[in-house]
Amino acid sequence: MSDHNVAIPIYPLGLVKQDPLEYAGWRDYPLGCRNSNPLTTPVRAYSDQLRELRTTLFDDEVKIKLRIIDIVIEKGTGELICQSRLYKHVAEVEAVLRQKDEQNPRIRIVSLHSANTALPLRITEPLMRKILMRYHVDPAFLRVLFSFGGEPNLAESGSSNIANTEFANGSRDLSYQIRYTEKNQRWTESPWSVRQMGVYHHHAPNQKFDFFLFLHPLDGSLVEKHFEDLAKPDRSAQSLLATICDDPFRLHVLPHSCYLGNWRWYLRYLGAQFQEKVPHWFLIQEEFWLISPKNDEALTLDLRTTAEVGLNFDQVQSLRHLHDTVLSLNPFCNGSLDVIKTLESIHKATFSGIYSLSCFSEQLRGYDKSLSVLSSRIRNAIDLLEHALDLHNQETAARINDRTSRFTEETNDHSASVKWITLLTLLYLPASFVSVSVTPTKIKIYSDEVHSRSTV
Repeated sequence: MSDHNVAIPIYPLGLVKQDPLEYAGWRDYPLGCRNSNPLTTPVRAYSDQLRELRTTLFDDEVKIKLRIIDIVIEKGTGELICQSRLYKHVAEVEAVLRQKDEQNPRIRIVSLHSANTALPLRITEPLMRKILMRYHVDPAFLRVLFSFGGEPNLAESGSSNIANTEFANGSRDLSYQIRYTEKNQRWTESPWSVRQMGVYHHHAPNQKFDFFLFLHPLDGSLVEKHFEDLAKPDRSAQSLLATICDDPFRLHVLPHSCYLGNWRWYLRYLGAQFQEKVPHWFLIQEEFWLISPKNDEALTLDLRTTAEVGLNFDQVQSLRHLHDTVLSLNPFCNGSLDVIKTLESIHKATFSGIYSLSCFSEQLRGYDKSLSVLSSRIRNAIDLLEHALDLHNQETAARINDRTSRFTEETNDHSASVKWITLLTLLYLPASFVSVSVTPTKIKIYSDEVHSRSTV
């Protein structure tokens, strides 16, 4: 038995024979995939990882929630029809997968999502394998899939997992992920969250068929809502459908147009957080004068008091957290910029006019520069606060040393006084003892003599 067949779930007898030819061998994906190349892709490692991450990536205990959008060209009339349907049962999706290639629409979009960013995708593992096998999804897309089932990993923030492969017959497989920011609509410390979206595109010009697979971080995302708008029977939708069918690569513009603009408002939020935590600083003698950006009033911060020192230590901790957040965002912007460069390098795609990607590139470069400036300002404020606290610590240490020195001198003076008292005590104590011991006898003798004389 081969290694990749180990630990495969047991299915009812005869089920293997019932698997349709369209997705036969789905249990072994990506080993049986038509596009898998063991020399260039670690398909066995991917297969093991897909099995190990099963509970993280997929939710087998709830009903699935999957949307399929088909753009169909009516025979004879050439009219474009967009059909959008939400599936909640596995059997219904399998019926779609069993359709012959001749029944494929011009463009098929499969849209998946998680309940929220930190939860698995709302699809079972077997159904996901069937979809991947049915459309022979490039195994390189699994690198994108493995990023889901949790918050975006900061350790992977610099990678967009881009894979772009062109085949001899003119077909192409393209996959990537983009990370963006969006308001989370939750009462949390930060009203913004960093999210991610995965994209796969198979372009087959000879078959006049394009297949898209989108992975969304939550239900009701902005891109999914735009997919639903494609099915509306109006002229604008018909014009858009014609544009997409002429060049399906233009559909890649949608995620960038929906989410890249959010960076601007998130950066404004971070800038406001910085201004609230640290106004403008000026060092004057032993005090720091703060100019409030709200009312331009000069406030004096005396670092010699314990309360002020505690306050500024909290500010340093808060600024460090803000600085870490800003540092993690640069790779996200650069990763999206790499995706745009890859899209622009596809010679068969026509990203021109209103579908040009250059505006997104300029935006991302501007956001990257803004993040660098903000990071530098935060770092300068942290250094200044640390320097101020260090000066305060030095002043405190000097005061402690001074008091210790004075206490030592006073202790020495007291020791000298005690020494003299001890010496005096040693000199006068014996004489005092003798005088006390002799005096009573003399007084008695003198008293007797006085009494005898008076008697005579």
